[in-house]
Amino acid sequence: MFELSGKPDALSLGDLTEFEESEFLVRTTEAWRSVSGHTPPLLRHFRILFLSENLAFNVLAEDVILSEALSVD
Repeated sequence: MFELSGKPDALSLGDLTEFEESEFLVRTTEAWRSVSGHTPPLLRHFRILFLSENLAFNVLAEDVILSEALSVD
């Protein structure tokens, strides 16, 4: 995995957090450059934590849009 640096209070459960600098983002950009001659996209690192499921999603994307929760039937 990767390590996140920063203030622990910056990680809020259920909230989308953006990391302006992260090892995950740096390593992904370096990997892109090592296999492609093209300029890498301007990626951003987002994370959302779900304590009830003991789950964290880390996403690299150019942008993120959140919508209302959808019910699962």
